[in-house]
Amino acid sequence: MDSEPEVRDAFKSPVKLSRYSVLTILIWGALSVYLFTSLENILLAVFLSALGIPIFIFSFVTDHKRAGTKLSEYIRSLEGDFSCRQCSSKISSPLKHEDKDGVPIIFYCASCGILWYVGSHTRHT
Repeated sequence: MDSEPEVRDAFKSPVKLSRYSVLTILIWGALSVYLFTSLENILLAVFLSALGIPIFIFSFVTDHKRAGTKLSEYIRSLEGDFSCRQCSSKISSPLKHEDKDGVPIIFYCASCGILWYVGSHTRHT
């Protein structure tokens, strides 16, 4: 008896925060704690701690720019043939589906027996 095909998501969503951003948060958080415990002037500690905000914003914006690049590369890859993420076989077209908004676009890899979900159909008007 044939088993049910496995369904997987072909797109791994981009990482929201890079290691750089996480390190920035951890180091600046530790530095802020140190400033608040060692400085007697609380306003100076607040000012020095606030200097980390632009650094974090810069790293966060950079992460989102990188994520946008990954997303656009992913969308471009769907315009041509799809490659199975498991065995790298080329799959020329998705399974037949209705031409309605929200209907999932699925590629089937016969050699792996995996259904790859790549997104939902949308009509741009």
